[in-house]
Amino acid sequence: MIMDTDFSRITRKTPKWEDALTKPILSIKDFIDVATAKYPVGLLPKSIIPLSDIARVKNLLPNLKREKYKNTDETENVKVTGKTFVDSISISDYLNSPVDYLLESILSIPFKNLTNLFRSFGIDVEALKDYTTNIPYKSKVIRIISVPTGCKKDDGNDCNVFHFDCILRDSLLKPDFIHLPKGLEINNYHQFSVCFPIENGFYAPDNLEVFEKRYFPRTMEELTNWRVSRNILEGVKKHIHTPKVGEPYMFNTQNVHNVAGGHPFSNRINFSVFFIYVPTLNKLFYYN
Repeated sequence: MIMDTDFSRITRKTPKWEDALTKPILSIKDFIDVATAKYPVGLLPKSIIPLSDIARVKNLLPNLKREKYKNTDETENVKVTGKTFVDSISISDYLNSPVDYLLESILSIPFKNLTNLFRSFGIDVEALKDYTTNIPYKSKVIRIISVPTGCKKDDGNDCNVFHFDCILRDSLLKPDFIHLPKGLEINNYHQFSVCFPIENGFYAPDNLEVFEKRYFPRTMEELTNWRVSRNILEGVKKHIHTPKVGEPYMFNTQNVHNVAGGHPFSNRINFSVFFIYVPTLNKLFYYN
């Protein structure tokens, strides 16, 4: 399927920010503004994940298996608990992998609170499902990311993880990809991530940097490269959001973003979920 990709059919016009700030999500309008990247970051109600739930999740973290993210090196501490679509070798491998029931139970309460919030805005919320088999995509992962201030690569450049996240990009890289999941077309959706900061190790965590730049590869070489060149970001507006434990936030992942600048001793741990918003259907699909 990769060899048949017609990149000219894929349009990713960059929405212009109405303001470069973190916007509280208090209404359906606030939600749509952030989901569609009219604002770089949205701050969700703290009530979604009370401190008691954070403490419960932290206490159970040592029982969970962690794996290093593919295509990262020793300067970038990026680890994950849970099965991610991007790192799966195929769609079949992802869909048929065993469910981590401990992870599911640990994260069930904040996930339910989150989806109930979106439903209260009048939006239909459901799992993303495979077009052919109707098998639901998995939805819960915990990510550990640390790219500290002053970090340098062997070539002398600053450490970074400039990238974007998009279900179409990751699908095109699967050898068994035939069709996007149900409800999705190549240009009918916005993708965003919701992050629940669980831990920072009592030190300043890495910042989230979001750029006013929506991106999609235009060549095969770009498609297979997980990273985005910093050269395309020259002169592009940037918003920096510093995560705080107990303050869930969301941002459009089709815009280029980076994680960097934390204290070397910080321990940035997030529970995160990808959502795909299809305005024409008034639907949200979740996966990870």
